[in-house]
Amino acid sequence: NLSLAAGSTLELMNITSAATPLLAASNVVVNGSCTVKISLPGGIALGTYPLANYSGSFLGNFANMQLQLPAGVNGALVSNANQIALSITVIPVPSALTALTATPQGTQIELDWNVAGTNYATGYNIWRSPTSGSGYTLVGNTSNTTFIDAGLAANKTYYYVVTATNSFGSSGYSPEASAITQPTMKWTGAASVNWDEATPNWSVNGSPSVYLDGSSIRFDDTALSNVTINVLATVSPSIMVVSNSSKSYSFSGNDISGTGSILKLGNGTVTFNVANTYSGGTTLSNGMIVIGNGDALGTGPITADAGTLKWTYTTGNGALANSIVVNGPVTFDTSAGNWTQTGPITGSGTITRGISGVLSLYLGGDNSGFTGTYQDQNSANSVTRFTANTAGSASAHWIFNQPALGRTSLPTTSGT
Repeated sequence: NLSLAAGSTLELMNITSAATPLLAASNVVVNGSCTVKISLPGGIALGTYPLANYSGSFLGNFANMQLQLPAGVNGALVSNANQIALSITVIPVPSALTALTATPQGTQIELDWNVAGTNYATGYNIWRSPTSGSGYTLVGNTSNTTFIDAGLAANKTYYYVVTATNSFGSSGYSPEASAITQPTMKWTGAASVNWDEATPNWSVNGSPSVYLDGSSIRFDDTALSNVTINVLATVSPSIMVVSNSSKSYSFSGNDISGTGSILKLGNGTVTFNVANTYSGGTTLSNGMIVIGNGDALGTGPITADAGTLKWTYTTGNGALANSIVVNGPVTFDTSAGNWTQTGPITGSGTITRGISGVLSLYLGGDNSGFTGTYQDQNSANSVTRFTANTAGSASAHWIFNQPALGRTSLPTTSGT
């Protein structure tokens, strides 16, 4: 039994669950006026929290249990079926945080703060400014005590404050914290072909450096050597720019990961030979991207403004599931292995079918959103096969000039 004598105090702590009671008893016996004192953790929200379940009877006067809560918290003890519970109806507005730290990680900044146990915050708003002391704008919110602000400019100072919130309001600003993002890291290949976090194959403002995850990185024609690059372990840059004309880059080994993106500039070629998992998307502005694996361009969309996407599949996934947005004149070419495009194609640009190999481009996605032009080149090498009823688009212009048998095929049932 749970027995409460007259003048006694039952103190309960660490009430966090809206489902699991702190106590279980056969019977609850209240013999006179007594106190139920409750300590609440920081982050407690409005709601009903079970305190004690009992399988038998409640004996005594329920009103004799006098509730004592922390200052600023209002609530009441309630009697449910064989249960005593606490209903919290008012909690204080959170107090301001007393400390905030900002740590640069390439072109992203990690913010961390501690919360006092009586803060009553259920969430936090993160505010950023390019200047100290003013001009803050909201950039995110979280219920955690850490936040990553990603996609920032390189080599720039950012200033932050955090406010604590709950359903009754928001605190004032925390103390300000600032950090400087790291400058862009440029590949030199001075030491080896290995892309890792130990070898000084990079340059920052002209000085040799080692790679750091989260950095903004660049591969261009100023590399000293070693443009056939071995990714020694999984890497996660914030953005990877390949701006090349005279040098051709190739990436093999482990995967490029994280939430970053890849941007291809210049009229040179870059080849991705293995499956990658980065999710920020790929933009082809010029030149050629050679795809050696169906997962080579991560999981995000491909934005094709100009240039060539060239399929040279050898091993691994033989289908490309990425969506492709065609905004300008783009060539889809195949030189090794058939290209199966299962992701949707949209946009209003022009796709020209390349003629590098006597191979097929299988269109199997939903391309009904494509409103541009698809043009083969009147060559026996230009093979296009529609494998799904939605692989075409009634809003696009499809030009097939090759009279040879089997150069184009349609699905067996009607579609677009």
